[in-house]
Order: sequence, then structure tokens, then C-alpha cells
Amino acid sequence: MILENIRDRKLIELYQMLTRSDMNGNVKDSWVVKMLYALNCVDSLVAKSGVISKKEYVIFAKEVVRISETEDNDGESLLISLPAWTVGLMEYMKKTKKKMKQIHSMSGYDLMMDVKQIINEEQE
Repeated sequence: MILENIRDRKLIELYQMLTRSDMNGNVKDSWVVKMLYALNCVDSLVAKSGVISKKEYVIFAKEVVRISETEDNDGESLLISLPAWTVGLMEYMKKTKKKMKQIHSMSGYDLMMDVKQIINEEQE
């Protein structure tokens, strides 16, 4: 129990350091945490696919975060999880045979709509 309490306290300290949160819902910067989660998704879901090289992990994760934060036609961000965006982007790259450089140069909205279409097809 003592070890668990120490871990919990250290986790909260790390979270506060990364987000500059006051633990009352006031988060000043969540980008680092989103990127770490996106990198975790890339590492877990894309690593064995061969779609991207390890050098491109961070770029791929940035693209996942970018499309997840892009607003749709109604001006709202879509309620699709980062793992779903990760798999969707990987499948999109497989189907279109686009490389990271091409993906990176696309507009966020166009990329989001294309990947969203792939995600919707996978759900059906």
C-alpha cells in the first residue's frame, strides 16, 4: 500500500509537471501528454505493420494528434479515439500507398476526412 501511494503521488507530480495542471481542471498544456499517448498507440498498433519506419514514429504520432484535433464541418472535433485514428491513418497509408512526407504535406481537414472515411468503413 505504501509503495502504491508513492507511485500515485509521483504520477500526479509528473502529470502536473507535463500539463501544468492545478488538479482543479485547469490544464495549461496537454500536448505532451497527447503526444505520449499517440506515441504509445503508434508503438503498440503500428510497429509491426511495416507502414512506417522507427524514425517516422514521432511524425506519425504528430499526424495522429493533428487529425484528432481537426474540426469537422460543424466546427467540432470528432469523438474518435487516438487508437482509432492511429489504425485509420495506418490503413489509409496502406490503401493509398502514401508516404509520411505526402501525409505531412496534406491539409489537416482533407487528411482527417480521408482517415475518417477509412475508420467508418472498418466499423461497418
